[in-house]
Amino acid sequence: LGRFDVRLIAGREVVFDMAHTVSSMKNLIESIKRNFSEKSCVFLLSFMKGKEVEEMLNLIKPVAEEIIFTASHLERGFSARELGGIEEDCLVAYKEILLRLKKDQISKGL
Repeated sequence: LGRFDVRLIAGREVVFDMAHTVSSMKNLIESIKRNFSEKSCVFLLSFMKGKEVEEMLNLIKPVAEEIIFTASHLERGFSARELGGIEEDCLVAYKEILLRLKKDQISKGL
């Protein structure tokens, strides 16, 4: 998966992006606005420790209908609980979002 990788999965549009800096998050948000301005967005997020989490969340919030937190790395990442989420297993969280996603929404996995 690369930058702004858009896929149709189970009839739903899903964007995969590994934005992990403020700069890359700004690029992601601009791409979302440019390509999906008519859709609401559901984000599945995990963050590594030492990253500018608050600043990145401030960029995401204006375009997000919903933000769901999970964990992606046991040693270097924040746990879902530390971020305010409940599902530690990112694959379980992803499958749950995909089931709940409406046709007029797009999911961004970061």
